[in-house]
Order: sequence, then structure tokens, then C-alpha cells
Amino acid sequence: MPLVARYGKSQKQLDDINSEIKDRLRKSVLQEAIQGKLVSQVPSDEPANTLLERIRVEKQKLLKAGKLKKKDIVDSVIFKCDDNKYYEIIGCKTLEISDEIPFDLPESWSWCRLASIAHYRIGKTPARGETAYWEPGTIPWVSISDMKAYGTVDHTKESVSPKATSLLGQKSPMGTLLMSFKLTVGRTAVLDIDAYHNEAIISIWPFAAQEALKGFLFYTLPVLANLGDSKDAIKGKTLNTNSINNLLIPLPPENEQFRIVKRIKELYVRL
Repeated sequence: MPLVARYGKSQKQLDDINSEIKDRLRKSVLQEAIQGKLVSQVPSDEPANTLLERIRVEKQKLLKAGKLKKKDIVDSVIFKCDDNKYYEIIGCKTLEISDEIPFDLPESWSWCRLASIAHYRIGKTPARGETAYWEPGTIPWVSISDMKAYGTVDHTKESVSPKATSLLGQKSPMGTLLMSFKLTVGRTAVLDIDAYHNEAIISIWPFAAQEALKGFLFYTLPVLANLGDSKDAIKGKTLNTNSINNLLIPLPPENEQFRIVKRIKELYVRL
């Protein structure tokens, strides 16, 4: 019987390893990706700080065109000084943020805040008691349960009525990057349909290098969002607007973003 008990314990350990190994390997791949260790750096690539400057120019264009409000422009510059400490310039203030930086990056990369490189919109849930918002339900409405991790959303369990558009505004178009920030923090998916979504999800649109950044954030936000300032909730963890804005993003050069995504896909196929 002692041998049977030992065998049972060993079998359970093996079963646990087998059930967790794919998830652990995926996390290891992503950890390498966000630290600039998954693919080689190419000296001829335009560095990330040049991309950040392009993003700043694009935000000013959107502001002048009335497509972006001044309050939505978040600009900060994060840099490493000769004293090996990290600083952030926000407006006229320079703050040391070394305690926020989890690791160093390759020379061609830059640290930045999510709100500096992308704008986002938080969804809404129409009042459940207002049946006119839900019937007849013809417009897809996404909840976290509709979002498969690293997947696409092509259908939803619930839909809202055309009347709900007066409350919800514009739909998020097909191709939009979604991220959950409540309970299941950091789950990402891409819309394969035009849809609305609830208040636990944000739609994310990069200001520039949209395709490269969308792919890079799609794979890395599940890790990066959980490095941020999350607060305990009744059923899990949650981010708020401030912590979403302040999520630290290790930004690679645009061309390297494409290479990273390609390599992640190659490795995930083998898992």
C-alpha cells in the first residue's frame, strides 16, 4: 500500500505537469518576447523612439482634425540616464520610476505607457430591465465569455437592439483589438465582426504602425496587463482607467514587432 500511495502521488504530479506544460511554455515564449530575447535585433531597423515620435505627430494630426480630444492625449517620455536609473518626463515634471521598470530592454527598444501609443474605449451594458435595448437583439454584444484567449470573436451569446445604439454609440469595427480588464485581466481577442461590448472590455486602436502594434499587443498584453497595478475584486482582479493608461509597454522597433509575432505563431503551432 505505501508503494501504491507513492505511485498515486507521482501520477498526480505527472498529470499536473502534462496539463500545465503548454500554458507554461506559452508564458515562457511571451516572457522572452517582451524582453527582446525571442528574435534578433537588426541594426538597420528604425528604433522604437523614432516610432514614438511618429505617434506623437499622428496624435497632433488627429487633434487638429477633431478626431481626438486634448484630454485624451497622454504624452510621456521614459528614458534611462547615466546613473542607470529610469526617469519619466510628463509635461514639466521629471520623475524617477526605476522601481516600476521590471527589466532592461535592448538598445533599440523603448519603454512607454499604453495611453501614449494607443487610444481605447470602454464598453457599456444597457440596463437589463429595459427590454427595448435587448429585443429584438440584432447587433452582437461581446462579453468576456465570448473572447477565446488569443482568438477571434465571430459570434456572441447576446445581442442588443438597434435602440441600444443611442446609448452605446459607435460599434467597434471588425479587426479591432479587444482586451478584458476586469476579473480575467489581460485576455485579448480580435473582432471578426462589428460589435459592441460590455464595460469589462476595452477596444484598442494604436495611433500609428497599427498592424504591427495590434499584433504585438495582441500577444503581449496578457502578460503586460498583469504586470500593471491591479486591484483585488470580488471574483478576481481588475484594472481601472488610471492603471490601463499607465500600463508599461516594452516597445520594439516596428519591423521587429512583425518578426516577434511571426516567431510566436511559429512556436505556438508546435505546442
